[in-house]
Amino acid sequence: MLIVLLISALVLILAIEVPRLIKEKLWKELAVFLFLWAAGSFVSLSVVLRIELPNPTDIINAIFAPGS
Repeated sequence: MLIVLLISALVLILAIEVPRLIKEKLWKELAVFLFLWAAGSFVSLSVVLRIELPNPTDIINAIFAPGS
């Protein structure tokens, strides 16, 4: 039930924002909006589905760890 509510909210956000951006021909803003919307959607769906995402700090520490 929660996933249906989340997807409905995500689609509603798209339905409100995208037509205005297209109508005003704000292509760069549309691209940034869609990128951020997709990233937020991915994280939100991961939380709802209880999928563990890697911690970005762990990845950075692995790359820059001394002596590795």
